[in-house]
Amino acid sequence: MPTTNAETARAATEPATGLNRPLTLLGIYTSNDSARALIRRDGTNIMLDQGMPQDGLTLIGTGDGWAMVADGQTRHRLVIG
Repeated sequence: MPTTNAETARAATEPATGLNRPLTLLGIYTSNDSARALIRRDGTNIMLDQGMPQDGLTLIGTGDGWAMVADGQTRHRLVIG
């Protein structure tokens, strides 16, 4: 059997409830000319206005139950669960 590194071995033993979810979509609010999304990041709720960066995050777009958020060069497609 091949050997594995300590990080892989540790990750293999984590329960499903221990998954890393850095951003959680809590709600989407739209009007005729704008969109907002309420997200949770590291236990803090943040209201994002579309196209206006805040705390390093930018709301790119929204749809029926989802939001696309940029975190630097990373794009997150968040879905209300």
